[in-house]
Amino acid sequence: MFCWIGEAATRRPRLVLFGAFVFLVLCVALGAGAGGRLKTQGYDDPRSDSSFAARVTAEHLGAAPNLVVVVQVPGGFVDDAAAQRAGEDLTRRLAAQPQVSAVSSYWRGRAAELRSRDGRSAMLLAHVDGTGEELGGRVKRLREALTAAGPYTGGSSAPGPSTAGPSTPGPSAAGPSAAGSSTGGSPAGGSSARAAAKGMPALKVHVGGPALVDAELQDLSESDLKRAEAVVLPGTLILLVLVFGSVVAALLPLLIGVLSIAGTLLVLSVLGRVTDVSVFALNLTTVLGLGLGIDYGLLIVSRFREEITGGHSARDAALRTVRTAGHTIVFSAATVCAALATLLVFPPYFLRSFAYAGIAVVAIAAVAALTIMPALLTLLGKRVNAWPVPWRRRVQAGCASRWWEALARRVVRRPVLAAVPVIGLLAVLAAPFAHAGFATPTTGRCRPARSAGRPGTWCAVSSARAAPGH
Repeated sequence: MFCWIGEAATRRPRLVLFGAFVFLVLCVALGAGAGGRLKTQGYDDPRSDSSFAARVTAEHLGAAPNLVVVVQVPGGFVDDAAAQRAGEDLTRRLAAQPQVSAVSSYWRGRAAELRSRDGRSAMLLAHVDGTGEELGGRVKRLREALTAAGPYTGGSSAPGPSTAGPSTPGPSAAGPSAAGSSTGGSPAGGSSARAAAKGMPALKVHVGGPALVDAELQDLSESDLKRAEAVVLPGTLILLVLVFGSVVAALLPLLIGVLSIAGTLLVLSVLGRVTDVSVFALNLTTVLGLGLGIDYGLLIVSRFREEITGGHSARDAALRTVRTAGHTIVFSAATVCAALATLLVFPPYFLRSFAYAGIAVVAIAAVAALTIMPALLTLLGKRVNAWPVPWRRRVQAGCASRWWEALARRVVRRPVLAAVPVIGLLAVLAAPFAHAGFATPTTGRCRPARSAGRPGTWCAVSSARAAPGH
Protein backbone atom coordinates (compact mmCIF):
# COMPACT_ATOMS: atom_id res chain seq x y z
CA MET A 1 0.00 0.00 0.00
CA PHE A 2 2.73 2.44 0.92
CA CYS A 3 4.61 1.72 -2.28
CA TRP A 4 1.48 2.57 -4.26
CA ILE A 5 0.91 5.78 -2.28
CA GLY A 6 4.50 6.84 -2.82
CA GLU A 7 4.36 6.11 -6.52
CA ALA A 8 1.10 8.04 -6.95
CA ALA A 9 2.36 11.04 -5.01
CA THR A 10 5.75 11.29 -6.73
CA ARG A 11 4.83 10.38 -10.30
CA ARG A 12 3.01 13.65 -10.92
CA PRO A 13 3.96 15.89 -8.01
CA ARG A 14 2.73 19.12 -9.60
CA LEU A 15 -0.74 17.65 -10.11
CA VAL A 16 -0.81 16.55 -6.47
CA LEU A 17 0.19 20.04 -5.32
CA PHE A 18 -2.42 21.64 -7.56
CA GLY A 19 -5.08 19.41 -5.99
CA ALA A 20 -3.84 20.40 -2.54
CA PHE A 21 -4.06 24.08 -3.47
CA VAL A 22 -7.64 23.66 -4.72
CA PHE A 23 -8.51 21.82 -1.50
CA LEU A 24 -7.02 24.63 0.60
CA VAL A 25 -8.98 27.28 -1.32
CA LEU A 26 -12.23 25.34 -0.80
CA CYS A 27 -11.48 24.97 2.90
CA VAL A 28 -10.87 28.68 3.31
CA ALA A 29 -13.94 29.65 1.27
CA LEU A 30 -16.40 27.19 2.81
CA GLY A 31 -14.92 26.62 6.26
CA ALA A 32 -14.20 30.22 7.26
CA GLY A 33 -17.72 30.60 8.70
CA ALA A 34 -17.60 27.36 10.72
CA GLY A 35 -17.68 29.22 14.05
CA GLY A 36 -21.07 30.75 13.27
CA ARG A 37 -22.65 27.30 12.89
CA LEU A 38 -21.32 25.89 16.14
CA LYS A 39 -23.06 26.04 19.52
CA THR A 40 -22.06 26.62 23.13
CA GLN A 41 -24.39 24.17 24.86
CA GLY A 42 -24.55 20.38 24.67
CA TYR A 43 -23.62 19.47 28.25
CA ASP A 44 -26.81 17.51 29.01
CA ASP A 45 -28.01 14.08 27.96
CA PRO A 46 -31.11 14.70 25.78
CA ARG A 47 -32.52 11.33 26.92
CA SER A 48 -32.12 12.00 30.66
CA ASP A 49 -35.04 12.59 33.04
CA SER A 50 -33.99 16.19 33.65
CA SER A 51 -33.97 16.97 29.92
CA PHE A 52 -37.41 15.37 29.55
CA ALA A 53 -38.72 17.41 32.47
CA ALA A 54 -37.32 20.59 30.95
CA ARG A 55 -39.07 19.91 27.64
CA VAL A 56 -42.39 19.18 29.35
CA THR A 57 -42.07 22.30 31.47
CA ALA A 58 -41.39 24.42 28.41
CA GLU A 59 -44.44 22.99 26.62
CA HIS A 60 -46.83 23.77 29.49
CA LEU A 61 -45.29 26.81 31.17
CA GLY A 62 -43.44 28.41 28.30
CA ALA A 63 -39.78 28.74 27.56
CA ALA A 64 -37.39 29.45 30.42
CA PRO A 65 -35.94 32.97 30.68
CA ASN A 66 -32.63 33.41 28.88
CA LEU A 67 -32.26 37.18 29.31
CA VAL A 68 -31.75 38.82 32.72
CA VAL A 69 -31.92 42.58 33.28
CA VAL A 70 -30.86 43.94 36.67
CA VAL A 71 -31.80 47.56 37.38
CA GLN A 72 -30.15 49.64 40.09
CA VAL A 73 -31.53 52.92 41.47
CA PRO A 74 -28.52 54.99 42.62
CA GLY A 75 -29.46 57.03 45.67
CA GLY A 76 -33.01 55.67 45.77
CA PHE A 77 -35.24 52.62 46.00
CA VAL A 78 -37.10 50.58 43.40
CA ASP A 79 -40.43 51.35 45.12
CA ASP A 80 -40.04 55.10 44.79
CA ALA A 81 -42.64 56.70 42.53
CA ALA A 82 -40.03 57.94 40.04
CA ALA A 83 -38.30 54.56 39.95
CA GLN A 84 -41.66 52.88 39.48
CA ARG A 85 -42.38 54.99 36.38
CA ALA A 86 -38.91 54.39 34.95
CA GLY A 87 -39.14 50.65 35.66
CA GLU A 88 -42.53 50.35 34.00
CA ASP A 89 -41.22 52.24 30.98
CA LEU A 90 -38.21 49.92 30.76
CA THR A 91 -40.53 46.91 31.04
CA ARG A 92 -42.69 48.18 28.17
CA ARG A 93 -39.62 48.79 26.03
CA LEU A 94 -38.35 45.25 26.65
CA ALA A 95 -41.74 43.67 25.92
CA ALA A 96 -42.01 45.69 22.68
CA GLN A 97 -38.76 44.30 21.28
CA PRO A 98 -39.16 41.75 18.46
CA GLN A 99 -38.65 38.06 19.26
CA VAL A 100 -39.05 38.76 23.00
CA SER A 101 -41.69 36.95 25.07
CA ALA A 102 -42.53 35.88 28.63
CA VAL A 103 -41.44 39.18 30.17
CA SER A 104 -41.51 39.23 33.98
CA SER A 105 -40.79 42.40 35.92
CA TYR A 106 -40.76 43.47 39.54
CA TRP A 107 -42.78 46.53 38.57
CA ARG A 108 -45.58 44.24 37.37
CA GLY A 109 -46.88 42.39 40.37
CA ARG A 110 -44.21 43.30 42.94
CA ALA A 111 -42.86 39.74 43.19
CA ALA A 112 -40.43 39.57 46.10
CA GLU A 113 -38.16 37.21 44.15
CA LEU A 114 -37.40 40.02 41.70
CA ARG A 115 -36.36 42.60 44.32
CA SER A 116 -33.11 42.80 46.27
CA ARG A 117 -33.17 42.80 50.08
CA ASP A 118 -31.96 46.39 50.34
CA GLY A 119 -34.65 47.58 47.90
CA ARG A 120 -32.20 49.34 45.61
CA SER A 121 -32.24 46.79 42.77
CA ALA A 122 -34.89 44.94 40.84
CA MET A 123 -34.91 42.48 38.00
CA LEU A 124 -36.63 41.81 34.69
CA LEU A 125 -36.66 38.42 32.97
CA ALA A 126 -37.51 37.54 29.40
CA HIS A 127 -37.12 34.87 26.77
CA VAL A 128 -35.52 35.73 23.43
CA ASP A 129 -36.34 33.40 20.56
CA GLY A 130 -33.64 31.93 18.34
CA THR A 131 -30.60 29.70 18.47
CA GLY A 132 -26.88 29.93 17.84
CA GLU A 133 -25.44 32.96 16.11
CA GLU A 134 -28.91 34.37 15.40
CA LEU A 135 -29.79 34.42 19.11
CA GLY A 136 -26.41 35.89 19.97
CA GLY A 137 -26.94 38.80 17.60
CA ARG A 138 -30.41 39.48 18.99
CA VAL A 139 -29.39 39.58 22.65
CA LYS A 140 -26.44 41.85 21.87
CA ARG A 141 -28.77 44.28 20.07
CA LEU A 142 -31.18 44.09 23.01
CA ARG A 143 -28.39 44.92 25.41
CA GLU A 144 -27.53 48.01 23.40
CA ALA A 145 -31.18 49.04 23.12
CA LEU A 146 -31.82 48.72 26.85
CA THR A 147 -28.69 50.50 28.03
CA ALA A 148 -28.05 53.20 25.44
CA ALA A 149 -31.28 55.25 25.36
CA GLY A 150 -33.96 56.70 27.61
CA PRO A 151 -33.58 57.57 31.31
CA TYR A 152 -31.21 54.65 31.80
CA THR A 153 -27.48 54.31 31.86
CA GLY A 154 -25.36 51.28 31.24
CA GLY A 155 -23.26 50.20 34.18
CA SER A 156 -19.77 51.57 33.70
CA SER A 157 -18.15 49.27 36.21
CA ALA A 158 -18.81 45.96 37.84
CA PRO A 159 -21.53 46.49 40.44
CA GLY A 160 -21.00 45.84 44.08
CA PRO A 161 -21.96 42.70 45.94
CA SER A 162 -25.59 41.71 45.93
CA THR A 163 -27.88 41.28 48.88
CA ALA A 164 -29.94 38.15 48.93
CA GLY A 165 -33.69 38.42 48.72
CA PRO A 166 -35.84 36.70 51.34
CA SER A 167 -37.05 33.95 49.03
CA THR A 168 -33.86 33.35 47.08
CA PRO A 169 -31.10 31.09 48.43
CA GLY A 170 -27.48 31.98 47.80
CA PRO A 171 -26.68 35.08 45.79
CA SER A 172 -29.53 37.48 45.29
CA ALA A 173 -31.77 37.01 42.29
CA ALA A 174 -32.11 40.71 41.95
CA GLY A 175 -28.73 41.71 43.27
CA PRO A 176 -26.44 43.59 40.93
CA SER A 177 -24.18 40.63 40.37
CA ALA A 178 -27.05 38.48 39.19
CA ALA A 179 -26.83 39.60 35.62
CA GLY A 180 -23.26 40.66 35.65
CA SER A 181 -22.18 43.95 34.17
CA SER A 182 -22.27 43.16 30.51
CA THR A 183 -23.73 46.45 29.45
CA GLY A 184 -23.51 49.06 26.79
CA GLY A 185 -23.76 52.82 26.96
CA SER A 186 -22.22 54.94 29.66
CA PRO A 187 -23.58 56.94 32.57
CA ALA A 188 -23.00 60.24 30.83
CA GLY A 189 -24.22 63.48 32.32
CA GLY A 190 -26.52 64.14 29.36
CA SER A 191 -28.49 60.98 30.10
CA SER A 192 -28.90 61.97 33.74
CA ALA A 193 -30.10 65.42 32.70
CA ARG A 194 -32.74 63.92 30.41
CA ALA A 195 -33.85 61.60 33.17
CA ALA A 196 -34.22 64.51 35.61
CA ALA A 197 -36.22 66.48 33.05
CA LYS A 198 -38.72 63.61 32.80
CA GLY A 199 -38.93 63.19 36.55
CA MET A 200 -37.30 59.78 36.41
CA PRO A 201 -34.09 58.63 38.09
CA ALA A 202 -31.07 57.64 36.00
CA LEU A 203 -31.25 53.88 36.39
CA LYS A 204 -28.23 51.67 35.98
CA VAL A 205 -29.11 48.77 33.72
CA HIS A 206 -27.04 45.56 33.66
CA VAL A 207 -27.92 42.93 31.06
CA GLY A 208 -26.89 39.29 31.21
CA GLY A 209 -28.34 35.81 31.29
CA PRO A 210 -27.83 32.47 29.55
CA ALA A 211 -28.25 33.82 26.02
CA LEU A 212 -25.55 36.44 26.49
CA VAL A 213 -23.29 33.92 28.21
CA ASP A 214 -23.53 31.68 25.15
CA ALA A 215 -22.83 34.57 22.80
CA GLU A 216 -19.82 35.71 24.82
CA LEU A 217 -18.47 32.17 25.07
CA GLN A 218 -18.62 31.82 21.30
CA ASP A 219 -16.88 35.17 20.82
CA LEU A 220 -14.27 34.24 23.41
CA SER A 221 -13.58 30.87 21.80
CA GLU A 222 -13.05 32.44 18.38
CA SER A 223 -10.83 35.23 19.76
CA ASP A 224 -8.77 32.72 21.76
CA LEU A 225 -8.34 30.67 18.61
CA LYS A 226 -7.02 33.65 16.67
CA ARG A 227 -4.72 34.70 19.49
CA ALA A 228 -3.36 31.17 19.87
CA GLU A 229 -2.63 30.91 16.17
CA ALA A 230 -0.92 34.31 16.17
CA VAL A 231 1.38 33.19 18.99
CA VAL A 232 1.88 29.50 18.26
CA LEU A 233 2.62 29.63 14.52
CA PRO A 234 5.61 32.02 14.72
CA GLY A 235 6.94 30.30 17.83
CA THR A 236 6.66 26.87 16.24
CA LEU A 237 8.41 28.09 13.09
CA ILE A 238 11.34 29.37 15.15
CA LEU A 239 11.66 26.02 16.94
CA LEU A 240 11.52 24.11 13.66
CA VAL A 241 14.24 26.32 12.19
CA LEU A 242 16.40 25.56 15.21
CA VAL A 243 15.77 21.82 14.76
CA PHE A 244 16.26 21.58 10.99
CA GLY A 245 18.75 24.38 10.45
CA SER A 246 16.89 25.38 7.28
CA VAL A 247 13.92 27.69 6.80
CA VAL A 248 12.51 25.66 3.88
CA ALA A 249 12.66 22.38 5.81
CA ALA A 250 11.04 24.07 8.81
CA LEU A 251 8.13 25.38 6.75
CA LEU A 252 7.10 21.95 5.43
CA PRO A 253 5.79 20.43 8.72
CA LEU A 254 4.03 23.71 9.48
CA LEU A 255 2.28 23.46 6.11
CA ILE A 256 0.82 20.08 7.07
CA GLY A 257 -0.51 21.58 10.29
CA VAL A 258 -2.17 24.49 8.49
CA LEU A 259 -3.74 22.17 5.89
CA SER A 260 -5.14 19.86 8.56
CA ILE A 261 -6.68 22.79 10.46
CA ALA A 262 -8.23 24.26 7.32
CA GLY A 263 -9.63 20.88 6.27
CA THR A 264 -11.14 20.26 9.70
CA LEU A 265 -12.83 23.67 9.67
CA LEU A 266 -14.51 22.63 6.42
CA VAL A 267 -15.64 19.36 8.03
CA LEU A 268 -17.04 21.18 11.07
CA SER A 269 -18.82 23.67 8.84
CA VAL A 270 -20.55 20.84 6.98
CA LEU A 271 -21.40 18.94 10.17
CA GLY A 272 -22.75 22.14 11.74
CA ARG A 273 -25.43 22.22 9.03
CA VAL A 274 -26.73 18.72 9.78
CA THR A 275 -26.12 18.17 13.50
CA ASP A 276 -25.19 19.96 16.71
CA VAL A 277 -21.48 20.70 17.12
CA SER A 278 -19.84 22.48 20.06
CA VAL A 279 -17.85 25.64 19.45
CA PHE A 280 -15.07 24.24 21.63
CA ALA A 281 -14.23 21.77 18.87
CA LEU A 282 -12.33 24.67 17.29
CA ASN A 283 -9.80 24.66 20.13
CA LEU A 284 -9.13 20.94 19.73
CA THR A 285 -8.74 21.47 16.00
CA THR A 286 -5.91 23.94 16.50
CA VAL A 287 -4.12 21.86 19.14
CA LEU A 288 -4.25 18.55 17.28
CA GLY A 289 -3.83 20.09 13.84
CA LEU A 290 -0.58 21.82 14.70
CA GLY A 291 0.68 19.07 17.00
CA LEU A 292 0.12 16.05 14.77
CA GLY A 293 0.71 17.93 11.52
CA ILE A 294 4.13 19.02 12.72
CA ASP A 295 4.83 15.59 14.21
CA TYR A 296 4.08 13.78 10.96
CA GLY A 297 5.90 16.42 8.94
CA LEU A 298 8.98 16.04 11.13
CA LEU A 299 9.05 12.29 10.49
CA ILE A 300 8.77 12.71 6.74
CA VAL A 301 11.26 15.55 6.35
CA SER A 302 13.84 14.04 8.68
CA ARG A 303 13.69 10.68 6.93
CA PHE A 304 13.86 12.31 3.49
CA ARG A 305 16.95 14.32 4.41
CA GLU A 306 18.67 11.15 5.59
CA GLU A 307 17.89 9.44 2.28
CA ILE A 308 19.12 12.44 0.28
CA THR A 309 22.33 12.45 2.34
CA GLY A 310 22.72 8.74 1.53
CA GLY A 311 23.00 9.55 -2.18
CA HIS A 312 19.49 8.73 -3.42
CA SER A 313 17.69 10.84 -6.01
CA ALA A 314 14.85 13.09 -4.92
CA ARG A 315 12.09 10.75 -6.08
CA ASP A 316 13.78 7.60 -4.74
CA ALA A 317 14.33 9.35 -1.41
CA ALA A 318 10.66 10.32 -1.28
CA LEU A 319 9.56 6.76 -2.12
CA ARG A 320 11.79 5.24 0.54
CA THR A 321 10.51 7.82 3.03
CA VAL A 322 6.87 6.90 2.45
CA ARG A 323 7.64 3.17 2.67
CA THR A 324 9.37 3.57 6.04
CA ALA A 325 7.94 6.60 7.89
CA GLY A 326 4.50 5.94 6.37
CA HIS A 327 3.97 2.91 8.63
CA THR A 328 4.59 5.01 11.73
CA ILE A 329 2.25 7.79 10.62
CA VAL A 330 -0.63 5.46 9.73
CA PHE A 331 -0.30 3.49 12.97
CA SER A 332 -0.18 6.69 15.02
CA ALA A 333 -3.18 8.20 13.22
CA ALA A 334 -5.23 5.01 13.57
CA THR A 335 -4.49 4.84 17.30
CA VAL A 336 -5.51 8.45 17.94
CA CYS A 337 -8.66 8.12 15.83
CA ALA A 338 -9.68 4.94 17.65
CA ALA A 339 -9.25 6.65 21.01
CA LEU A 340 -11.26 9.70 19.94
CA ALA A 341 -14.00 7.54 18.42
CA THR A 342 -14.99 6.42 21.92
CA LEU A 343 -16.40 9.91 22.51
CA LEU A 344 -19.07 9.23 19.87
CA VAL A 345 -20.98 6.95 22.25
CA PHE A 346 -21.70 9.76 24.74
CA PRO A 347 -25.12 11.44 24.32
CA PRO A 348 -24.04 15.08 25.01
CA TYR A 349 -22.93 16.60 21.73
CA PHE A 350 -20.33 18.63 23.63
CA LEU A 351 -18.28 15.43 23.91
CA ARG A 352 -19.16 14.07 20.47
CA SER A 353 -17.89 17.30 18.93
CA PHE A 354 -14.37 16.52 20.10
CA ALA A 355 -14.57 13.22 18.26
CA TYR A 356 -15.76 14.97 15.08
CA ALA A 357 -12.92 17.47 15.15
CA GLY A 358 -10.24 15.08 16.40
CA ILE A 359 -10.86 12.29 13.90
CA ALA A 360 -11.08 14.74 11.02
CA VAL A 361 -7.89 16.62 11.87
CA VAL A 362 -5.88 13.43 12.46
CA ALA A 363 -7.03 11.83 9.22
CA ILE A 364 -6.34 14.94 7.15
CA ALA A 365 -2.90 15.40 8.72
CA ALA A 366 -1.96 11.78 7.97
CA VAL A 367 -3.19 11.92 4.37
CA ALA A 368 -1.41 15.22 3.75
CA ALA A 369 1.85 13.88 5.21
CA LEU A 370 1.74 10.79 2.97
CA THR A 371 0.72 12.55 -0.28
CA ILE A 372 1.41 16.27 -0.32
CA MET A 373 4.70 16.10 1.55
CA PRO A 374 6.35 13.50 -0.77
CA ALA A 375 5.21 15.49 -3.80
CA LEU A 376 6.79 18.65 -2.38
CA LEU A 377 10.00 16.86 -1.46
CA THR A 378 10.26 15.31 -4.94
CA LEU A 379 10.26 18.77 -6.47
CA LEU A 380 12.55 20.28 -3.86
CA GLY A 381 15.19 17.58 -3.71
CA LYS A 382 18.34 18.93 -2.08
CA ARG A 383 16.76 22.38 -2.00
CA VAL A 384 14.93 21.21 1.12
CA ASN A 385 18.03 22.56 2.87
CA ALA A 386 17.69 26.01 1.28
CA TRP A 387 17.89 29.19 3.36
CA PRO A 388 20.24 27.62 5.88
CA VAL A 389 21.26 28.89 9.28
CA PRO A 390 24.89 28.82 10.51
CA TRP A 391 24.74 25.30 11.95
CA ARG A 392 23.30 23.88 8.68
CA ARG A 393 26.14 21.49 7.84
CA ARG A 394 25.87 19.37 10.92
CA VAL A 395 22.04 19.28 10.78
CA GLN A 396 21.64 18.49 7.10
CA ALA A 397 24.14 15.64 7.23
CA GLY A 398 21.72 13.72 9.44
CA CYS A 399 24.53 12.72 11.77
CA ALA A 400 23.75 11.55 15.26
CA SER A 401 23.90 14.04 18.08
CA ARG A 402 26.62 13.04 20.52
CA TRP A 403 24.77 14.60 23.45
CA TRP A 404 21.51 12.76 22.81
CA GLU A 405 23.35 9.53 22.06
CA ALA A 406 25.21 9.73 25.37
CA LEU A 407 21.98 10.49 27.22
CA ALA A 408 20.23 7.51 25.61
CA ARG A 409 23.06 5.20 26.58
CA ARG A 410 22.86 6.31 30.22
CA VAL A 411 19.08 5.82 30.31
CA VAL A 412 19.31 2.33 28.82
CA ARG A 413 22.11 1.40 31.20
CA ARG A 414 20.15 2.46 34.32
CA PRO A 415 16.45 2.75 33.40
CA VAL A 416 15.08 2.78 36.96
CA LEU A 417 17.45 5.50 38.09
CA ALA A 418 16.51 7.57 35.06
CA ALA A 419 12.76 7.02 35.50
CA VAL A 420 12.52 8.05 39.18
CA PRO A 421 13.29 11.80 38.76
CA VAL A 422 11.10 12.02 35.67
CA ILE A 423 8.14 10.44 37.47
CA GLY A 424 8.75 12.71 40.45
CA LEU A 425 8.71 15.81 38.25
CA LEU A 426 5.46 14.69 36.60
CA ALA A 427 3.90 14.08 40.03
CA VAL A 428 4.83 17.59 41.17
CA LEU A 429 3.37 19.11 38.02
CA ALA A 430 0.16 17.08 38.39
CA ALA A 431 -0.31 17.82 42.10
CA PRO A 432 -2.46 20.98 41.64
CA PHE A 433 -5.06 18.97 39.71
CA ALA A 434 -5.84 16.94 42.84
CA HIS A 435 -7.71 20.01 44.13
CA ALA A 436 -9.18 21.14 40.81
CA GLY A 437 -12.90 21.84 40.61
CA PHE A 438 -14.47 21.28 37.22
CA ALA A 439 -17.71 22.83 36.05
CA THR A 440 -19.55 23.77 32.88
CA PRO A 441 -19.23 27.33 31.53
CA THR A 442 -22.76 28.07 32.71
CA THR A 443 -21.55 28.51 36.27
CA GLY A 444 -19.65 31.61 35.22
CA ARG A 445 -16.42 30.30 36.74
CA CYS A 446 -14.54 30.62 33.48
CA ARG A 447 -15.83 34.09 32.64
CA PRO A 448 -14.33 37.53 33.34
CA ALA A 449 -15.74 39.54 36.22
CA ARG A 450 -17.43 42.02 33.88
CA SER A 451 -19.14 39.44 31.67
CA ALA A 452 -22.77 38.39 31.31
CA GLY A 453 -22.09 35.13 33.12
CA ARG A 454 -21.52 36.23 36.69
CA PRO A 455 -22.47 33.46 39.16
CA GLY A 456 -25.71 35.08 40.31
CA THR A 457 -27.23 34.88 36.85
CA TRP A 458 -28.25 31.29 37.19
CA CYS A 459 -29.63 31.75 40.69
CA ALA A 460 -31.72 34.57 39.25
CA VAL A 461 -33.17 32.41 36.53
CA SER A 462 -33.93 29.58 38.93
CA SER A 463 -35.77 31.77 41.39
CA ALA A 464 -37.70 33.45 38.61
CA ARG A 465 -39.22 30.13 37.57
CA ALA A 466 -40.80 29.84 40.98
CA ALA A 467 -42.42 33.23 40.64
CA PRO A 468 -45.80 33.65 38.94
CA GLY A 469 -45.83 35.26 35.49
CA HIS A 470 -46.50 39.00 35.48
